[in-house]
Amino acid sequence: MTASRQGNVKWKEIIKVVKQELAKLSFKPTLRTMFYRLVSKPLIPNTNTTYKSLGHMTVEARMDGRLPIACFADNSRQVVGDWSEDYWTPDQVIDHRINELWNTENDYEAFIPMWHNQPHYVEIWTEKDAMVGTFQSILEEHYVRIVPMRGFSSLTFLYETVQRLKRLQIGGKSIHILYYGDFDPSGDYMDTDLQKRMRKMKFNINKNGGSFERIAVTPKQIEQHKLPYNPDEVTTRKLMENDSRTNGFLKKYGKLYAVEIDALPAKIPDVFKQELVIDMVEKYYDKDIYQKLVDKYPPSDINRQVRESVLRKMREDAD
Repeated sequence: MTASRQGNVKWKEIIKVVKQELAKLSFKPTLRTMFYRLVSKPLIPNTNTTYKSLGHMTVEARMDGRLPIACFADNSRQVVGDWSEDYWTPDQVIDHRINELWNTENDYEAFIPMWHNQPHYVEIWTEKDAMVGTFQSILEEHYVRIVPMRGFSSLTFLYETVQRLKRLQIGGKSIHILYYGDFDPSGDYMDTDLQKRMRKMKFNINKNGGSFERIAVTPKQIEQHKLPYNPDEVTTRKLMENDSRTNGFLKKYGKLYAVEIDALPAKIPDVFKQELVIDMVEKYYDKDIYQKLVDKYPPSDINRQVRESVLRKMREDAD
């Protein structure tokens, strides 16, 4: 089944394909990622109109059960002040804390921060808020902060982020920012803009051997993986008329690109997950440092410390 025009799209069949594609992926995709997977087959045309239609059709399919309702990553809306309203009786609280205490020898490792004593510190910065869920699903066991810049980041947000990184840097950490953004006139400049503004805030990312690296999207990746890069008529007109960076981009690259970061996990999901995300993070992580800390406190020693601490506390209370 192929489609070259919006009117040729058979949405019932497309939804069946979406379900199949979701089963193939080992991370949660954005709607845009799924759109590019369908474009690359090619099953639907690469147009804004088709993307909007895909959104409407997948909403219907998620509501009526043809697709899992939470199948797409979406970090654009968040609940503020989300807390538990479960009530525990005093007996339940006491039993819970006693069980936690006696289980310390088995779960102590969970209290060791993965990056404790590591000389390097890594963050993922992404242009698009919607990609946060995808990165979270890939890096859930790596404990790496994922920072959505939402285009050209606000001054307040960037300042607060820089202050946090400065504290880590003063503590001796080498700071490494892995940046993931679109490749178009504005997207190509966003990481440059971020670095310029950080320098104005007197933050030297290169101190202690740190780095700021654009991981994706790059011209080499577009060519190597044959990513769809030609903008449709609506996008072209918007870039030519409204983006002041378009002329400079054309002089630099010789043609107009419009490649979203979502296209990479769509076209090469396994490569994106392993080589462009996990491997990029793990090259700064020393597993031996973590393991030495785990080995320093074997379960038998922790169990002994728990018992000694409980007995000491009981004696103190008795006195």
